[in-house]
Amino acid sequence: MGKISLYIFLIIIYLGMSRTFSPEMQAQIYIKNEKSYSKVFQEQPLSLILVDSFKTGFIIKSYFQKYLKVYAFGPTEEILVKTSKDFWKKNFRNRGMSLFRRSDNNKLENSTPLPPGIIFMNNPSFGSWRPLPSGDFGWFFHRAYKNFPKSLGWGKFIMTRSIYLEALNYEKKETPYYGPHREFGEHGVITEKSFPRSNLDKRKQVDFWEHLKDILGIKGTSIHE
Repeated sequence: MGKISLYIFLIIIYLGMSRTFSPEMQAQIYIKNEKSYSKVFQEQPLSLILVDSFKTGFIIKSYFQKYLKVYAFGPTEEILVKTSKDFWKKNFRNRGMSLFRRSDNNKLENSTPLPPGIIFMNNPSFGSWRPLPSGDFGWFFHRAYKNFPKSLGWGKFIMTRSIYLEALNYEKKETPYYGPHREFGEHGVITEKSFPRSNLDKRKQVDFWEHLKDILGIKGTSIHE
C-alpha cells in the first residue's frame, strides 16, 4: 500500500473513531435553537443557565453546551446538550446567563438571555424584597431556597429591584441584558467566578498516531516514516 493510500486509509479510520475520543459525545439531547427549550424541558418554575460551551472534532466538528437546570422543586442538575453551529455561536458570549425561563403554572416562557434567577424574583413564594443602605431593595430567598444564590451563580452578589426592573425592560425588547456593569455573560465578574470556562475545545488532543499504532499492533516504529 502506497503512502498516499495509507494516509487516506488512516484518515478514514480517524474520522470513524473520532467520536470515541471524547467523553462529551455522550450528550443525548439536541437543541437546535431557542424554540427547542420548551419541548425538552418541562419543569416549572425553571431557570436554564448556560455554564459552558465547547466544540469537538478536527475535520467534522460537533457543538456542545452545558446547562445548569435550576428547578424550584427538584435538585439542581447539569445537563450536556448537542446544538447547532449557529445557535452555539449565537450564545457563546452568553455564558452565565439564563437562556430559558418558565414561571410557575406556565404563565411565562422566555428565551431572551438575562441574569440567572430573574424568574424567581418578585414572587413571594420564593423570597422578599428588603431595604438596602443604598436606598434600593435587595432580593432575599426564603430559608427553603437558601442555596439558590449559589446555584444561580450570584454568590454574595445581591440582586436589586432596579436590576430586576431593568432586566424586564430588556426582556420586553427581546434584547440580552448583562447587568448594570456587565457582571454577567462572558468576562462578567460574577460569571467568571461562578462559572469559569472549561476550555474543553482547547484541551490537549489525543495522540492519534500512537492510538493507531496500538490498534494496528505496530510496535517500535513510526507511522510517519
